[in-house]
Amino acid sequence: MHYFEIYRLHKPLDIVSCEVKGIILALENVVEYCSGTIYRVADEVLYIMCDCDRAIESILKGNFERNSLSKRQFEALISQLE
Repeated sequence: MHYFEIYRLHKPLDIVSCEVKGIILALENVVEYCSGTIYRVADEVLYIMCDCDRAIESILKGNFERNSLSKRQFEALISQLE
């Protein structure tokens, strides 16, 4: 079953920031899934699809140029997954 949620960002964003926020929302769903299931495989692989090269690059390099809140959210989610 698929479900959709609508998030209001309360301010206009450029495309890279919007894509980074989408990656962070995907990670939030992964954390929710991992904490809500008891059936886990020892080594699981996570794929998040994104077609914005600049957003992917900023995530991989930790370069969140305009939004330190996104960086803190990303780092918190990654620490929960470790």
